[in-house]
Amino acid sequence: VNDNEFIINPKVGEKRSIIATGAQLVGEDGNVFGAVVAMQDITNIKKTEEQLRISEAAFRGNFENAAIGMAILDEHCHWLEVNDQLSAILGYSKEELVELNIFQVTHKEDLAADIELMKKFINGEKSFLNKESRFLHKDGHVVYAILSVSVVKNDDEKPLYFISQITDITPRKIAAQKLQVAIAKLEAILDSSTHVSIIGTDIDGRITTFNKGAENLLGYSKEEMLDDQSPARIHLKSEIHARAKEIAKELNEPIENSEVFIAMAKRGFHDTREWTYVRKDGVQFPVQLTITPVKDNGKIIGYLGIGAEISALKNVEKEINSVLDVTK
Repeated sequence: VNDNEFIINPKVGEKRSIIATGAQLVGEDGNVFGAVVAMQDITNIKKTEEQLRISEAAFRGNFENAAIGMAILDEHCHWLEVNDQLSAILGYSKEELVELNIFQVTHKEDLAADIELMKKFINGEKSFLNKESRFLHKDGHVVYAILSVSVVKNDDEKPLYFISQITDITPRKIAAQKLQVAIAKLEAILDSSTHVSIIGTDIDGRITTFNKGAENLLGYSKEEMLDDQSPARIHLKSEIHARAKEIAKELNEPIENSEVFIAMAKRGFHDTREWTYVRKDGVQFPVQLTITPVKDNGKIIGYLGIGAEISALKNVEKEINSVLDVTK
């Protein structure tokens, strides 16, 4: 019996892959008097095999050259295969990793939750996982990562293996933690400034920051002033109008009243001058107000106004002027 595979080119249609199996017919005298040949069209099988080969080659290429960590794990979560990037992320060689399971490099605080999730995979309650997780590098430091896991099952719907992707987000996570600390410190500074008014606005002049000092000095709550309000609400209209004329003359261009507070800061200058604030109850008092631009990568994203009440200084000034008048 011989099997032979060959291509035929039919008169109509595309080329076909054929496998032929033949057997000789031998008579009682031992002589061959004929043959039986069976031919099977395996074109579709060949196409499927080629597609599978291409798919496997593509997966292998993506697996090995991925910019993220990738691994194949068995149903007990032992590493079967890992790529170079995962080895670099966790600090273990490939040979070391395949001797471990994923839980041996998982942060102990995440261990119970991850084991529970894997149980759900095995029980068929989940077919895909995407979560933030923490791993332990070989040298002991924490690796923050996005862990994505999908399950491949057999015909009986039992897990054959897991395909995991591990994206290292440690730099982003550390930066976010530092930012959170900086924000907490800034908020503490803002709240501790109970006698200095700190009011921030966006580039359109809407109030975005209103600290405890501003609440104390002006009688408004933060909730009353955020988002929809402008600093113009706490200023005298006459002073706003007069200042608009001054700036227009100084810059030699028209200035709208709404631009008065940011016109100089918008052009990169620190604008410090005396203004009159008006409390919620109508009481007026003088402040020394400095307005500066708030920048992100050189681009102005808002403005910050820091105002200190100078009523006592103004009273001392009046007394000095009075003494000078008497002296004269």
